Amino acid sequence: MRKVGTRELKQHTGEIIEKVRMGERVILTLRGEPVAVISPIDREAVEEAVISEAERAERESLGWLAAGEGAFSFWENEEDEIWDEVAEGSARGAEG
Repeated sequence: MRKVGTRELKQHTGEIIEKVRMGERVILTLRGEPVAVISPIDREAVEEAVISEAERAERESLGWLAAGEGAFSFWENEEDEIWDEVAEGSARGAEG
């Protein structure tokens, strides 16, 4: 595994990234001390993680929406029925 200092990484980022893309692992150092490992990613694992996260986000957002539907129940009243009838009459008039 190759060691690369922060200065070298800054000056040769493209070359180092290309080597990582080709499968090489790199130890990043700061003043000679290892601080990180740069390694190629498992593309399938990343794709699975993205899909999983998207599904989780969708479940959570739909749960929030379902919980929020009851928040407007106080608006339900008899006057709404009158406006519903007016709307239906308008819709029938537009059709005919």
